[in-house]
Amino acid sequence: MATTPFAAHEALCTVMSPDPLPSTGPVVGSNNWYYAYGRGFGPDAVLRDARTVGEYADGHPVRPYCVIDDCWTEGGGSAPGGPWDTGLPGVFDDMGDMAARITATPLAV
Repeated sequence: MATTPFAAHEALCTVMSPDPLPSTGPVVGSNNWYYAYGRGFGPDAVLRDARTVGEYADGHPVRPYCVIDDCWTEGGGSAPGGPWDTGLPGVFDDMGDMAARITATPLAV
């Protein structure tokens, strides 16, 4: 049975969250996917992006989000599919702390 990419994505999201809270407007945020292949990938870049998105989204009714590429993992993204339980030593040692720092960023919450 053929499906569209949107339908496949929707089905996956339904499995992950069968009772989602729908957005009341456009979704805004950042995804640093491309940092994985260049310089400057690390906590400082993530926090800079969070501040930038927060500034751009100031007054927006929907809370912005930040996605950190899987290159934060110990394998640095070289092992597709994880493991996602150990951060890149010396860069992302504590992802819980990183998430708290993003949340604490002015205008990013």
